[in-house]
This record gives sequence, C-alpha cells and structure tokens, in this order.
Amino acid sequence: MDFTEKLRLHGRAEENRYFAELDRKLIDAMHEKQKHEDEILKRIEAENLNLDSMVDAK
Repeated sequence: MDFTEKLRLHGRAEENRYFAELDRKLIDAMHEKQKHEDEILKRIEAENLNLDSMVDAK
C-alpha cells in the first residue's frame, strides 16, 4: 500500500467517524423528541380520563 492510498483511507476513516457521530446525535435527538411527545400524550390521556370520570359522576 503506497502513501497516497494510506492518505485516502485515512480521509475515508475520518469521514466515517464524523458521520457516525452525527448519526448518533440525530438518533439521540429523535429519542428525546419521542420521549417528550410520549410524556405529553400521557398527560393528555390522564386529563381525558379525569374529564370522563367527572362526566360519568354527573
């Protein structure tokens, strides 16, 4: 393997590491967003259950 091939492989490895880190950050952000949306949905469902029980009590 000559020097230019090593440089090319090194550049490809750096690029792969960069995009792998970017992918990890995006996946983490998607998980955080999903967790936040799930919390909101649970809160809405709990409020609906409370409203339903109030209506049923009347």
